[in-house]
Amino acid sequence: VVNVPVETFGGLPAKLLKKAIAARWINDVTGVGRAAKAWPDM
Repeated sequence: VVNVPVETFGGLPAKLLKKAIAARWINDVTGVGRAAKAWPDM
C-alpha cells in the first residue's frame, strides 16, 4: 500500500489486531477466561 505509515501486515498494529480478532473468536466459542489465557500464546 502506498503512503501508509503503519506496516499493514507484519507490524505491531497488525499483530495486535490479529490477536484481538482471535481472542474475540475464542471468547465467543469458549468464554472470556479462555480468551485471556490464550492471549500470550498467539
